[in-house]
Amino acid sequence: MPASHASDDDFFALPRPPERPLAGEIVPAAELSEELALAPASGASAAEIRHSQQAAEIAASYEADEEVEQPEPSLQFSLREMMLITFLAAVGFGVQRFFPPAMFAGAMGGIAILGLAFLSFVKPEQAIFHLIWWTMLGVYVVASIIAIFSHH
Repeated sequence: MPASHASDDDFFALPRPPERPLAGEIVPAAELSEELALAPASGASAAEIRHSQQAAEIAASYEADEEVEQPEPSLQFSLREMMLITFLAAVGFGVQRFFPPAMFAGAMGGIAILGLAFLSFVKPEQAIFHLIWWTMLGVYVVASIIAIFSHH
């Protein structure tokens, strides 16, 4: 009998399924046979898919190298910087004597908002700019308290 014709016994026998994992069993993709792997929508072969995945991993590693995290700004200040901030705050309170308290508090509030916009858009790396802004905010709060309790 030719090999192309099946015998009567083979005709009624159920075909043997390929060895597959049981339903719900997790199997690493590397252990799956080629026939069980999902075909991509583009119709690319498994070798082409592996090549594109390797290329994507290499590109991702280059991108990771380029994205270097910037160090956090140091919160240590020199004596010169602290004296400069204290001097500027004293000058600010000295200027307050020439303006009505409510006007000075409003001006300091506007300057504090402009300083916050500067910090948000420019994002300076030096922590001294943040210290200057916090000092301006402190002067604004103190000027507002003086404006509330003054009887002019």
